[in-house]
Amino acid sequence: MHQQNILALLARPPAYNKNPGVENLHHERESTLSYLQRVSHHCQSRHIQLWIQGEAFPGDAKIKQKFPEFFLDDDTVANNTSFLTRFYSETIDEMLAALPDISGLILSLQTPTFHPEQWKQSMKVPHSILRLHGKKLVLRDYLDDSWPRRQLHNMLNSLPDDVRVSMKATAMDYRPGFANNPELTSFPGNKKWIEFDLWGIDYGWTLLPCMLVDEI
Repeated sequence: MHQQNILALLARPPAYNKNPGVENLHHERESTLSYLQRVSHHCQSRHIQLWIQGEAFPGDAKIKQKFPEFFLDDDTVANNTSFLTRFYSETIDEMLAALPDISGLILSLQTPTFHPEQWKQSMKVPHSILRLHGKKLVLRDYLDDSWPRRQLHNMLNSLPDDVRVSMKATAMDYRPGFANNPELTSFPGNKKWIEFDLWGIDYGWTLLPCMLVDEI
């Protein structure tokens, strides 16, 4: 189940947040959890694994509405290890309590700002919580020519080998062609997932029907 801002949606607004609209944020969170619980029940009844996937480091409008004090400048969250530690601890722990049957969490490392030490320290929190509940953590690489290409290496070097790796078969985006991602032979100690695009977005090389409204 993929939603880029899923962690932001599942984060509970703190009690001290009295801003206008905070009640709507609570309702939206409960609605998201209710939907995921229905999906989880459906998957469980049919013996299908359910993984929750989203961005590792929040920065969207929802999280800013819930924790406005941490967004006084664009770089605050990426540099604030204490906020990320608290955010992961509360959000993931409550998510697992409400969704005990999920298999694990897939986090995409896709932010243009790279702060190795803060990320390394913060990423230990979701891993330890997930492992405590018998779940798996998967780090998903997202390569772009303008973003740091060593972030996955740096993160995995600071985490145990039971963290799984998800990467694309191709070196950049989902461009058609052979499996030419040089990272495919990296990370010998980690279990790897290789992603293939079955929708053929932008190119039409597809095994599944795909039509995006904004591309018509």
